[in-house]
Amino acid sequence: MMEEREINLAIPRQINLRKAAEKPEKYELFWEEYKKFGSEYILKKYTTFGMKNKIRCLMKKFFEKYLNHKE
Repeated sequence: MMEEREINLAIPRQINLRKAAEKPEKYELFWEEYKKFGSEYILKKYTTFGMKNKIRCLMKKFFEKYLNHKE
């Protein structure tokens, strides 16, 4: 549900509109590991990816490929 507000009331709650976000401490390490080991490694290391989500992603890829070939 969205709530309409006056812009003057909304801006103070949006920290990134007041100052730039700081670069994460492990930013460079993340991209080095991504380039070296790939996305699956990154997902396992930095998220709660798990087998359930892996199967969901594989099924999604399969169905997208299958549906695109039928059109």
